[in-house]
This record gives sequence, C-alpha cells and structure tokens, in this order.
Amino acid sequence: MWVTWKHQHSDLSQTPSFDDKVAIFRERVWGWQLHIAELCLDGGKDHEGKVDVRAVPHSAFAAMQIMLSYFEMIAKYEDGFVPANPKQGQSAKYFKAGVKSVFPSLATENQGEVDSFLETFYEKARCGLYHMAQTAAGIVLTGEQQEALSFDPTNKVLVINPHKLPAVLKDHLDGYYGKLLDSTNTDLRKKFEDRYDDDNLAPTP
Repeated sequence: MWVTWKHQHSDLSQTPSFDDKVAIFRERVWGWQLHIAELCLDGGKDHEGKVDVRAVPHSAFAAMQIMLSYFEMIAKYEDGFVPANPKQGQSAKYFKAGVKSVFPSLATENQGEVDSFLETFYEKARCGLYHMAQTAAGIVLTGEQQEALSFDPTNKVLVINPHKLPAVLKDHLDGYYGKLLDSTNTDLRKKFEDRYDDDNLAPTP
C-alpha cells in the first residue's frame, strides 16, 4: 500500500519514528497535492524528474481547489490543533492563520486591509470553490500578474495568479519541513506530532 508517492507501507517500520512521520507528511503534501497542482497548471517533469508531463488546459480552478486546502492544514499542524469534536474544525480561523504563515509580510501591513483580504480570500475563494465549485464575485484568476496574490481593499477584489502559487506553497512546505528536522524546535515538533497522530489514527472497529 502506498503511503506517499514514493513510500510503500513496507518501506517503513510498523511504528514510524518522528523522522518517518515528517517524511511521510512532506511527501504526501508535496507529491499528492502541490506538485500535482503545478503539473496541471504548467506541466513539467514528473515526480522523479524524468518524464515530461503536459499541462492540462482549463485546470486553474481545479488546481486552486487542490492548493487552497494547504492553508488550513498547515496552520493546524503548526498549532497542534486536535479538536474535541471533529465537526468543530474552526476552518476560517485556521485558513486565515495559514495564509499569514505562508505570507509573513502581512504582519507589517495595514491590519484592517489584511482582515478584509483574509475574509475575501476565505469566503469568496476557499468557500466558493469548496461549496459551489466556483469562486464568488470579487475573485479574479489571471496568468498575467507577477505576484501570486494581490488585493484591492477599496473594491474588495482579490486577483490570484494560480501559476505562481505552487512555488510559494512548496517553498513554505520546505521551510516547515526543515524546522521540523531541527531537534531544538521541541514545541513545533510536539505540535506537529500531536496533529499527525490524530490525523493518522487507526479507525475504531
């Protein structure tokens, strides 16, 4: 059974070590999510860097659906969030926290405008795609702008270049992965493991 794009269950010990858990996490997110989105949008080399893969026409919205789950997920791992009730996932809170983690420069910008941006991103992009299979009014997708995201606070219009987003998310994932491998980051590592263990609990018979 495949547990990541390059690991089978038999490749790992029955009780995975902390480093095993980190490797599994990184390869699942990179290989089953972010690289897939990037290939859909732009094509490129396959997971092993050997075979050319062609881009999929009209894949921007599908790729966005793949990528936008990253924000909520990564914030919950960084926080070690384990809900008492799985239905109380606090999606808006953690989605916004994840966006702030991926884009740390938001901390130095006008916080009223940042709050408006985060609400627009969550409600009109994330919720629009997940609940209606389309973005709501106020979201523009383009391949033209250089930034992954830009926001007009006056008109509350968020412009997204999906082609730029995979590299941003991959870079953030690699940074988080590197911090987890640093044994001095004890609090971050504990929070990761708490969340990972909860996500990977064996089902109750």
